Amino acid sequence: PPGYQRTRPRKSIPYREGLPTPWGYAIDTRPRRGLVIAGATTTGALWFLSTTAVALSGDHTADKRAPLFVPVVGPFIAIGTTNPGAMGTFGLVANGIGQVTGALLFTIGMTKREKYWRHEGFGSLSVSPIALGKGRYGLGLQGTL
Repeated sequence: PPGYQRTRPRKSIPYREGLPTPWGYAIDTRPRRGLVIAGATTTGALWFLSTTAVALSGDHTADKRAPLFVPVVGPFIAIGTTNPGAMGTFGLVANGIGQVTGALLFTIGMTKREKYWRHEGFGSLSVSPIALGKGRYGLGLQGTL
């Protein structure tokens, strides 16, 4: 008919506390994507800066900067191994706090899951040949909801 548009249901819709579950959906949980992405990006970017600084420093014989290759705790360990000045200490502390913050965001996002309504899909429908008796055959229709 004119104006009729067939639409498919969305795979998931946001959960709303107190509302009845929509037909064809079930409550499920998943990680909080925003926190996971923010945490991984923050930690990864700051750790990349740390490792790049070590790689570009030119002094590859000394092991005193090696802790910077360790994510999250590396900058704090490097304060003791590199004996930096005031600005160097500030930079390492800021980098370390940023990496810890990112790791916490990631961890919270993975553990504090959010509820959502997940579409359960449609029932199945199948057509198969069946024997109706002596020399008579037909088609059988079988479905589930």
